Amino acid sequence: FDEIWIGIYEDEEKKLASFFHEIGHIIDPIDWSLNCNNSKNEIELWAWEIGFKLAKSYGIVFNKEIYDWAKMKSDSYK
Repeated sequence: FDEIWIGIYEDEEKKLASFFHEIGHIIDPIDWSLNCNNSKNEIELWAWEIGFKLAKSYGIVFNKEIYDWAKMKSDSYK
């Protein structure tokens, strides 16, 4: 991959969390056509989990509001 596209954010912490979320998709890409048992919500939650673990490995820990926000974003796919 040459680029990662994320939204436009006024909140820098959300922007950083979104970056790691997109990295989560890249680290463990799920082919939806082959994984029809996985809902979009589950795929998104998994990418957030991977991203948060990667961020933590770099010493970045987000506040609870960011984790709640990420869950809300994933839940929007239900």
